Amino acid sequence: MSARATMHDVLMKLDTTTEFSVKSIIFSNGEPVIVMGKGTGGVFDSNLNKKIEEDLVFQTPSPRLAYLNTTKGRSEGVFNLGTGVFSFKVYTALAPTSER
Repeated sequence: MSARATMHDVLMKLDTTTEFSVKSIIFSNGEPVIVMGKGTGGVFDSNLNKKIEEDLVFQTPSPRLAYLNTTKGRSEGVFNLGTGVFSFKVYTALAPTSER
């Protein structure tokens, strides 16, 4: 998958916590998937590493990827404010097979 467009709304608070929302369009073999989520974060060490957690939902018009429309996701990551390096993992929970 590759990302083509991403929009972030971020609220950074004085207590170092963050609230944000994200909307992205990614493509799987040329078919669009819209990823939307809201999350929180906070600095957790003296190296300015910020832990980020986000709940995700997916939408796609693709018949081949339609099962994603009932899929929930979660993203967990670390963002280093000093270096700008962001690493994360995305987890998904598929709907039961009878609902796909």
